[in-house]
Amino acid sequence: MARFSSCFLISAAVLMILMVMGLAIHRSGKWGPPPPPGVDPGGQHRHQIINLRQRVYSRVHGRGGRGRV
Repeated sequence: MARFSSCFLISAAVLMILMVMGLAIHRSGKWGPPPPPGVDPGGQHRHQIINLRQRVYSRVHGRGGRGRV
């Protein structure tokens, strides 16, 4: 029983470390192609979120677009 418990704890710790490292790499943007020159990836993502929020708001409140579907 003790062997199973220690094995479980070690594997859980390794899994947590890998998840934290993967999250850090994902947030840093090291994976994937580099952005084209002159494009701010953070600003572009922010504008996409703003546009999405505006579309959702207009759809919910019945302004613009096709309205409610």
